[in-house]
Amino acid sequence: MICAGLRITLRILSGLYGVLRPLDQIQAYRLEMGSRLKTERGGSLYAYWGQDISKALNAQAEVTGSKALINCASQEYFGAVDATALALKIVTPQFLEFKDGKAKIVSFYAKKARGAMARFVVQNRLADVAQIANFDVGGYVYQPKQSTPESPSFFARLSGVIAEYFCGMLI
Repeated sequence: MICAGLRITLRILSGLYGVLRPLDQIQAYRLEMGSRLKTERGGSLYAYWGQDISKALNAQAEVTGSKALINCASQEYFGAVDATALALKIVTPQFLEFKDGKAKIVSFYAKKARGAMARFVVQNRLADVAQIANFDVGGYVYQPKQSTPESPSFFARLSGVIAEYFCGMLI
């Protein structure tokens, strides 16, 4: 059952609530993680959360037996995670588009691709991080030569003559 898999493996970062599971009941709110917010812990949500999010992720990983975290969060939100406090291997996929002849991260498309990656991981019940190389949703293709174990790269497919030219360069 997909819903059960989501509750066990998927975690959502919230500026207000910290770490959430799918189907957790919350009040509607609008608060960006990068917002300035003066509290006794500091002047930002990053300072407020400190190591709390990392500790929660570590505790949940221990319960589920997870060894790695596939980070589908934006840089803004993942900035609230103290990566040095995580006991997990962090894998952050990069989604790139060709623009002006260069590979670039285009935030609008990258956001959609990160969501599609989260869905792919859950729907396919991936148990090994290496299996994300099979991600091909939205026209993205894994590029092993541009990837590292911590940062697998996925390039958007191109069409026609340009695709043949760029595929020759990338592969």
